[in-house]
Amino acid sequence: YVQSSSLKEKYVPGPLTKEGKSFEDVKQYLLGLIARSEAEEEEELAVSYIRPRRHIDSEIQKAALFSHTLAAYISTMSINLVCRIAMQMVSDTSLWISKTFRFFDSLAYFNKDSKEGLIRVIRMVLHSRYIRYSSTGYEALFTRPPVIYYCDCYGVGKYVSHLCSQLGLPLSCITAVPCLPGSEGRFRMDTAALERCIKDDLSATRTPLLVIANAGMHLVGYVDNLQKIQEICLAHNVWLHVQGHSLAALSLVIVPNLPSNLGDSMTLSLGNWIGLPSLPYITLYKAKEMAHVHAAGLGQASYGHLDFLPVWVAIQILGQENLTQRIRHCFELV
Repeated sequence: YVQSSSLKEKYVPGPLTKEGKSFEDVKQYLLGLIARSEAEEEEELAVSYIRPRRHIDSEIQKAALFSHTLAAYISTMSINLVCRIAMQMVSDTSLWISKTFRFFDSLAYFNKDSKEGLIRVIRMVLHSRYIRYSSTGYEALFTRPPVIYYCDCYGVGKYVSHLCSQLGLPLSCITAVPCLPGSEGRFRMDTAALERCIKDDLSATRTPLLVIANAGMHLVGYVDNLQKIQEICLAHNVWLHVQGHSLAALSLVIVPNLPSNLGDSMTLSLGNWIGLPSLPYITLYKAKEMAHVHAAGLGQASYGHLDFLPVWVAIQILGQENLTQRIRHCFELV
């Protein structure tokens, strides 16, 4: 370690030791690294710092933690066996989650990155709207370039630029829809402006591809006019993706078998809603052609990926009633 001008310790990586270390030595080094990082974080914060509890004291927490080890164990088996196990687990988990949030007849994709599910859904929609996309790639987009609509309330553009970089699309494929005027509406999408943008793009021989709508943004909690946005998307054959913490309310209805009919795909932060942040993000989506699903990389089970295993374990231990109660408790805290 060396001292920097800001009097903070800066880590300088060193060479790998010639002799191997014991697991106990590596574990102690890791614990020391965590302790030093926490101390630095406490010094940096201007407000009082309350260190979060990290005690794994409940059965569900222990199970979620153990499931990561279980996934590592299963991955040591033959790939055919792993895929067979994964297919059954994914089918179970997709059914349970889609029923809980009343997004029936949907499939689920699991990933630690909150944006990865949306990126793969966009790829799927590109394959479905451009028949030659799988064979000619970006050349298939030349005649009618795709357009993705997103309301960037803060004007930072980082979110959409990340989408474009991952999809290999130019920034011109993103249309920033303005927010509603006034203090109360400045965080909500202007639906009239959205419809104008879609009609203008159709006139300019572009392909309105997908709308990203918000249902409870992270900081302010505002919800777009989802019903109106859905009507616009249905009228112009545009895919609607919804994200936000208010989606948790879909599980808190008196009539559990009533379909939500909310968009074509959605990203759920289930781990945050039930007090298990280690769970991956879940993207539910409606699939029309399985060939497009696999082309977009959404078929996790086919490749033996086990990102979903912690969810599969956790929701079975909780059960339907306890799962809903935890989400309701989260709403009451807010």
